[in-house]
Parts: sequence; C-alpha cells; structure tokens
Amino acid sequence: MEELPLLLIPLIILIPILFFPATTAMFAMVREWIINDEDNGQLFRSYWGYYKDNYKKSVLSGLILTMAWLILAVDVFYLFDKNNSMMFLFLIMGIILFVFSINLFSITVHYHMRLLTSLKNAFLLTIGSPVLFMAVAISSGLVLYISVNIFRYLLPFLTGSLIAFLTFSAFYRNHLKLIEKSER
Repeated sequence: MEELPLLLIPLIILIPILFFPATTAMFAMVREWIINDEDNGQLFRSYWGYYKDNYKKSVLSGLILTMAWLILAVDVFYLFDKNNSMMFLFLIMGIILFVFSINLFSITVHYHMRLLTSLKNAFLLTIGSPVLFMAVAISSGLVLYISVNIFRYLLPFLTGSLIAFLTFSAFYRNHLKLIEKSER
C-alpha cells in the first residue's frame, strides 16, 4: 500500500497523454460507423488519423478531466471509512463526472469547437438532458458490470468500444432530436 502512490504517478502522467487521445480516436471511429453506416476497410489508418487530428485538444481536455478525477479519487480515499453520507455524495459526483467525460468525448468528435466551448456544452448536456444522462449512465454501468463480474476476458478488448458505441448512439439520437425540434 505504501508503494501505491509511486505506481500511480506514472499512470496519472500517462493518462492525459495516451488514454484521452486514444479514447477520442475510438469515439471518432464509432461516430464514423454510426453516421456513415459503412466500413471503409481502413480501420488502423482511420484510427491513427483521428488520433493525430485530435491529439492536442484531447490532451488538454485529458489534463482537465484527470485533475477532476484525481480530486474525486483523493476525496474518496480519505473519506472512505469516515462518512457514509459523503461517500454517497461522492458516488453521485463520480457518476456525473463519468457521464460528463463521455459527453465530452462525443462532443469533441462530433463538433469542431474550441476546448472551453466543448467543456461548457458537455456540462450543459450532462445536466440539461436527463434522458441522455440516464442512457449513458445505465448503459455504461451495465457494460462495466457485465465486463467486470461475468466476462472478465472482454474487459480489455470490447468494453471500451461497446461503451463508446452505446453512448455515442444515444448522443447522436439526442443530437438528431434537437435538430428536428429546432427545425419546427
């Protein structure tokens, strides 16, 4: 347990540099599959192109989200056994932060906005669309639960892409409904 902080330091440094750009590229691939409904046969080339195109913005948003997740994790670590009502509050905040993160990935790959605008829109979408919030939270939670408790071997292979597919599908349906509503 004493070595845990030493192991976490490289992980915390690598998350914004590698994980967030890779996840953004995965969401961009899922967006392409959902919108175009075709496979161009260039899976790795498309993925690498999305990775490079969104790298800077993904790293910046990754730094912000890593700090938010780190603050939440430290709070949970220090209050784990001390206060049950605060733990419930942190659980709710963790779910909100998770849905916010997913919405930020979806907004980043679907719209071409500045980072601050993307963050603001992800926040507004997270708190302003309860149906989308519940769809993202429940589908992601269900996939994570099944992956961790039933099919552990799927965790490194399919969990992220399945969550990306389900959540971007919900995001895109919400986007189409908003466009339809604004055209009336």
